[in-house]
Amino acid sequence: MDQILQATDPHYAKLELDVAHYFQGGGDPAKAIEKYSDRLLFLHIKDVERLTENADTKRPYRFVELGRGRWTSRRCSMHCTR
Repeated sequence: MDQILQATDPHYAKLELDVAHYFQGGGDPAKAIEKYSDRLLFLHIKDVERLTENADTKRPYRFVELGRGRWTSRRCSMHCTR
């Protein structure tokens, strides 16, 4: 994400951050919100939870409502209100 944002004009390129995808990919959404606050236009707010090993799915996680997964709504509200 850094490379893309550095290579684009901030006047024309903004960011929609999907917090669950960012978290599932190994990032910290709270840090990303702070780091990219000048480029953030939208936040796609949802959460992600791990599924049991027995779950019949292609991936070991699923997206759920904020507060029902691993990235808590408390962390989001702390950073989204600044």
